[in-house]
Amino acid sequence: MNKKITALFLAILMLVMPLAIYGCGDGDKTPIESLTDDTDAPGSNTQPSDDEKDTEEETEPTYEPDPDAQFPGACGVGSLGATVYYDNLKISSIRNKMILYQNDFSGENPLEGMNYDTYSGYDWDKDTNDFSVIALEAEEEAEEEAEEEEAEANYVLAFEDPSSVGSLIYFGDPSWNYLQYALRVMINDVGEGGAVVYFGYIDTKNYFALEIGAENNTKLNVYRVENGNKSLVESMPYKVRLGEWFAVGINMKREDIDIYVASTLIFSLYKEHDPEDEFWGGVGLGSWLTSQSWDNLVVKSNETGEILYQNDFSDPDSLTRDFVPKQYSGGSWGTIDAWTDYWVIEDDDEEHGKVLKLNTSAYSGCVVMVADSIGNENYRNYTIEVDVRRDAGAEAWLVFFNGKDDRNYVMWNIGGWGNTLSAYETIYEGSKATGTQINDTYDMSAWYHVTLIVKPNAVYGYVDGELKQVYTG
Repeated sequence: MNKKITALFLAILMLVMPLAIYGCGDGDKTPIESLTDDTDAPGSNTQPSDDEKDTEEETEPTYEPDPDAQFPGACGVGSLGATVYYDNLKISSIRNKMILYQNDFSGENPLEGMNYDTYSGYDWDKDTNDFSVIALEAEEEAEEEAEEEEAEANYVLAFEDPSSVGSLIYFGDPSWNYLQYALRVMINDVGEGGAVVYFGYIDTKNYFALEIGAENNTKLNVYRVENGNKSLVESMPYKVRLGEWFAVGINMKREDIDIYVASTLIFSLYKEHDPEDEFWGGVGLGSWLTSQSWDNLVVKSNETGEILYQNDFSDPDSLTRDFVPKQYSGGSWGTIDAWTDYWVIEDDDEEHGKVLKLNTSAYSGCVVMVADSIGNENYRNYTIEVDVRRDAGAEAWLVFFNGKDDRNYVMWNIGGWGNTLSAYETIYEGSKATGTQINDTYDMSAWYHVTLIVKPNAVYGYVDGELKQVYTG
């Protein structure tokens, strides 16, 4: 009897299973079926058949603007009389990485699809003779690879005529948004105002412009032209290395815009920040096993231009009046005899007059902080400028900012690690974390000008006008 029941059950099961499998869609797969499915996944080695490839080509996704993105527009390039070259222009969708426009200028009609306008405030006559596609020698590869091969030509878009002041060449669709715009730039001569990279181009009265090498190669400026009115959005000190290629990247996101130059984030436009996360607080100067000199210390508000603190060290009494000695985390210095034995204001050369000096290279972690700045929220969104010099010893300088108290601050270690590297070091509740290090060396007995621009969400460190490092926490 049991055998008959079992046989009947198996027969019914065999009839039902094909129907169940046939009716099961992709969304109804069991966990086991999902794991054994042939669909490609990241890292999969499965190769599609020819039929599958044809299907993929037929169903290739199309671009659709993002309804929530606030910054639509085409992109472009131009010149303010500079000798400048552009290459590898690419516009892609941030959402799905789809490439919407790409041009390396090697095709038969590399300028096809480009349109011409004049940058607001200038009178360029849209003369197409002011620019051209030319062949530059390919960038040098490793010598052993290039010895037996002829260098291939690298075609680029070139502006070499000084009359190109105010030129604006744009490409792409003004309705595109949520974009990443990437390109390479090389400036040989900044001319009247440098190179210009355009983005968010809607029409002749509405777009953005990034000026590179502006103001005699001292600034990066971002302008917005809105309803025909041109206004400065943001500006940063910046010195371009002439004759060298560098990357520019602009991410036009839904609510804000990030701008990268030479792979460094320079601007974050329209981005909101939590005040609790902003950088603010004390300013100081310090040393690690190095005798050094300081002069012309200025701390200034970026918003109002108000001088928060200033000292040219002409008054010897300002040392004990304005500063407080501290020992940097892990240092060997004691602060008891700081004023009498180590830190002094004394005469230097004719150019600098009296300067602040640390007259020892025997101790590490020697610091003086501007007393009023420690834990002071008025020291927010500010710039530090100071002249510095190595006099003796192994390393260079320490510049402190974001000082809340003795256990919480940030320091830019310039020419540290035996005068070979620079890095930002964060001290949080007494524990130190060292950020990215760069190769960096400074001469003995030479004066340098150090600038730290402390913005709410990023800190930019310069030496002699050259951006060295950015700190974001």
